[in-house]
Amino acid sequence: MHEALAEEVRPLHRIAFFQDFDANDGRLEASRVAVAGALLRHELEHARQYDAVGSDTFDIDDQFLDHAIRQRVGGLPSGTDLYNFKPMELDANAAAAMYLRDHHPEHLDAILKGPHASLARSLTPPETPETLLERTVACLFLFRDICDRNAAKSGIEFWKHLKVYDSRAAELWRALDGHNQ
Repeated sequence: MHEALAEEVRPLHRIAFFQDFDANDGRLEASRVAVAGALLRHELEHARQYDAVGSDTFDIDDQFLDHAIRQRVGGLPSGTDLYNFKPMELDANAAAAMYLRDHHPEHLDAILKGPHASLARSLTPPETPETLLERTVACLFLFRDICDRNAAKSGIEFWKHLKVYDSRAAELWRALDGHNQ
């Protein structure tokens, strides 16, 4: 653990995997290796995304999109369905599904029926990470009412909050909202 937190590796991507991963879930026994590989491929896709778009898109996803989803469905049954609809997660799950289809096709049916079904639930590969900002803002726009209501509390229009992170994100929001630049 100390090696993973060492100063010289802090700029690198790190993925932690616990030895007892789903050890008590008998449904996964035959598919454990396949699910572990799919989880790793999912996380590697996030690293690939980060390298392509940088931290601003991740911050917009975390600070605004996650927050809006939590306000809409936080704690409700199947609320994670909206979380898995985020472009960042759709792409990471698509990468995992392609891995499963290529390396463990015999486990697809079992995984689709289990607790990690989202890792196998794509028939297409991930989209290019370079479009992630645009797709994230478009997804966030689905929660425009929540974003506008939250922004109103600060007295600052929502697109100006986005502009702090990325001016393109602010321009996209304004375009979606019908404003001409």
